[in-house]
Amino acid sequence: MQLANENINLLNKKDIEFLYNYETEISNIESKLSSQKNKKENVLNIISKSIDKSNLSKANEILNVIEENIGLLTSLRNDLLNLDSFIVDFMITLNSTTSSESKEIEIFQNRINDASANSANAESKIFVNDMKIDAFINYNTNIEKDHVMANGIRPDVYNMTLQNMQAEHIEDSNTLIISEKKKTVFLPYTKNDLQKYYSQFPKSYKNLKDVIQKQFILPIDYFKYYSVSRFREGYSLLRNREGKAILDSLKFGISLMFKSNLHPAIIAACKTKDDLNEYMDCLENNRIKDFNRFIIKFEITPLKV
Repeated sequence: MQLANENINLLNKKDIEFLYNYETEISNIESKLSSQKNKKENVLNIISKSIDKSNLSKANEILNVIEENIGLLTSLRNDLLNLDSFIVDFMITLNSTTSSESKEIEIFQNRINDASANSANAESKIFVNDMKIDAFINYNTNIEKDHVMANGIRPDVYNMTLQNMQAEHIEDSNTLIISEKKKTVFLPYTKNDLQKYYSQFPKSYKNLKDVIQKQFILPIDYFKYYSVSRFREGYSLLRNREGKAILDSLKFGISLMFKSNLHPAIIAACKTKDDLNEYMDCLENNRIKDFNRFIIKFEITPLKV
């Protein structure tokens, strides 16, 4: 489908950022939900060991605060999930030269504004709640620092040293593994790739192995919403790895959204547009075996008999 430039220009920076960060935001909410559930377990553990009735009353109050946070996060997650089909429909409309695009874009922007406002309100409330929760847990949790120091070993120092030793033996990986069995995607990388991440963001990573874990090993659900994932990875390929303009990157991302035979993880594995073009050429001409930029392996979950 051909994308009209005048339609693209109607999208502002906020629209683009929303589309680009859509799945990442869902993943962040899932992580926050998991954190709240861990905090709930901590409070329940405190209750099980407490003999102070006044402390039990406070603990029950904190449990209610945690449940409020879980409710807020669940609502935010569901709101974003419900936008998935709306985003796809919007992209289809944006590619149409016969529809009233400006009206559709206005509706889209209103939905984004509503979602952003709801998120801001919820995050503000969650932040205040977390201060109460964390203060309670920190006050009641006995952190065994004395025991650790008595043994002369700091776990953080030990773990970092171990990881640094392992990082010395890192080799290039030229294989993309899309594993349904492990529910994980392993992207190819080179030592040079790892060094670039580590050099540019030294405070974000402990070592090269940490770069691999955070940037090149992803949960398969990261690519769960194929259409939006293809857009995100196509945009990132041109914008971040090729250094192209936002408009060109956006058009390229949209052009990939509806290629149903293209797994978004393959776009993520490509280092250049040429890599992806070669793969697409092999794919369209049934010559996948001729693609040699990197190895692609699919690990499919076996069918139950």
